[in-house]
Amino acid sequence: MAWIIPSAVNKILWSNVQQQQKWTALAYVSCSPELIWQLMWKTTPITLVFLVFMIPLDPPGLLAFHWSFSSTSAILMSAFLGFLLQWSSALTLGATSAISSVVLGQFKTCVILLGNYYLFGSNPGTTSIFGAFIAIGGMSFYTYLNIRAMKR
Repeated sequence: MAWIIPSAVNKILWSNVQQQQKWTALAYVSCSPELIWQLMWKTTPITLVFLVFMIPLDPPGLLAFHWSFSSTSAILMSAFLGFLLQWSSALTLGATSAISSVVLGQFKTCVILLGNYYLFGSNPGTTSIFGAFIAIGGMSFYTYLNIRAMKR
């Protein structure tokens, strides 16, 4: 929950940098290392500041963590997947808008919640399941309105 504001700020920063530099999703697909480096260099420091301020919110703390090969490998794999997630966000922002990117992220969250319920039998509660279906309905309506506006 604490990551919602920093995540939104990060998406806005990515979108602003892309608009200022007139970068498109096709520029990312060509995978210009300079382009990716510039974008991440302009947005990552602010993200790191948010993360540093969130460290005290972690109850056991960073130093109390038991470091092992498997846990370190899992953390490094998570960092790599996080990088790929940031890159896919850049592609999404280049092709759409910041709002559409946030809506896509919320759709992913709803799919994960409902997938866990249907596939693994986890029960997040009736309110969460009902809320996920309502959110998907709202996202579908948002997508419909955007497609209709693009056809005009």
